[in-house]
Amino acid sequence: MKLYGIEPIFEAMPWGEKVKVISLGEKGRGRRLSYVLFDAEYDPSADNYEASLDDTGLARIFRTERASNGWIMKLSGAGTYTRDTHGTVYVLNEYVGNVKVLAYGFGAWGTAGRIGDWWEFVVTVKEPAVFLIRPAGGSGKRPRWFLVVDGGKTVRVDQEEVALVLDLLGVKLGNPNEMIKDKQMITPLNRLIQTTGGSF
Repeated sequence: MKLYGIEPIFEAMPWGEKVKVISLGEKGRGRRLSYVLFDAEYDPSADNYEASLDDTGLARIFRTERASNGWIMKLSGAGTYTRDTHGTVYVLNEYVGNVKVLAYGFGAWGTAGRIGDWWEFVVTVKEPAVFLIRPAGGSGKRPRWFLVVDGGKTVRVDQEEVALVLDLLGVKLGNPNEMIKDKQMITPLNRLIQTTGGSF
């Protein structure tokens, strides 16, 4: 599998060891910090990564000897501070079966995390798939956009480009703000959170 949005860091653990991980969310009240163990050499151009959950529920990314189809992606609703804002990621309903959530975390604003929040996910994706990214901050500050995953590539589609996508990519999209308000064509990724499995 290929990587998208995955940039491992070395994080100091409470027992003193530094571990290579993907960090999701924040630590604190009204927040959830979680890690995905990155147990491999990092090469953003490689296509031989896999992901799984161990018996304790810890997600792990590793490399194999051969390439495989699909993607391991970090998708985030992080954005701009705004009272009562909510940042998250949706998948269009017709592609729900092509997406598995391996890990998630969320950050927030305010001491108790009640002013606004944003979610982050690590997912495995089988093509095709279309995501709707809703950055925290509201549509006036942080425009919503689509991420089309197909044909071995990822394409960001901003609202003003939606009308062109059907002709160029063969994908029919709508107004992202109306889709979020209506909620009929999209599924929030937090509804797909699982406790077993991994790659397809």
